[in-house]
Amino acid sequence: YARVNWSRAQLISTQNGGNLAVINNAEENEFIGRRLIERNAYIGLSDSEEEGTFTWVNGDPLNFTKWKREQPDDMDGEDFVEMDAQGYWYDVDGKTKREFVMEIEGCDQVTQTSGPKPGSKFRVGTTTITYVAEDGCGNIDSCSFDIVLSPFSSTPVFITEKRISEDNLITINPNPASTNLYIDAIANDQIESIEVYQMNGQRIDVKRSVNNASAILDVNEYQSGLHLVRVRHSSGSFSIKKIVIE
Repeated sequence: YARVNWSRAQLISTQNGGNLAVINNAEENEFIGRRLIERNAYIGLSDSEEEGTFTWVNGDPLNFTKWKREQPDDMDGEDFVEMDAQGYWYDVDGKTKREFVMEIEGCDQVTQTSGPKPGSKFRVGTTTITYVAEDGCGNIDSCSFDIVLSPFSSTPVFITEKRISEDNLITINPNPASTNLYIDAIANDQIESIEVYQMNGQRIDVKRSVNNASAILDVNEYQSGLHLVRVRHSSGSFSIKKIVIE
């Protein structure tokens, strides 16, 4: 979770016996993206040696990519790559201090000692999961955590907040939408942040520090169907509206 520039991130990774993450397929990319939550993080791809030719830090062939639309654009000599929580890649200048994903190959062995097997369904209630890790030097450590599963609700949790949702404070156009979504605050109330949720309550996008009376959301990468948009206003109130993505 340390925030450093790209070169420093790679140096720290090599000092620990690894590299910045090398991603060779969609499964690896999704695995990493799911763990970034709201952050962007550096990975081990760059074209710093030859402009336009992106290579992995460990020399692996570039067999898989997931560039965001209109990326890479090499704006102002951007030679390094970061990814977002949805797994999309961007070329950047590498100078901004970001978190990074470090990959270490070795003889470490991780064994689950309690809890359901990976891929199993969880029961409602509290389940304790425990893992034991051992490295090639005989060092052993363990990690234990609880997963609390509540009964399913078709209503997203955020709707039950104490603050009242005031749907009449914003307009959203067009709706349905397929490319850009335009959100405008009514009267003098400004938009502070925007969150987009699937109907099961899972957040899929967030736009913070808007601090303006209007905002534009790029919905090209959203799945088609019904979604919820929650807008937080500078006054502290919320607006929640349904949108349809074509």
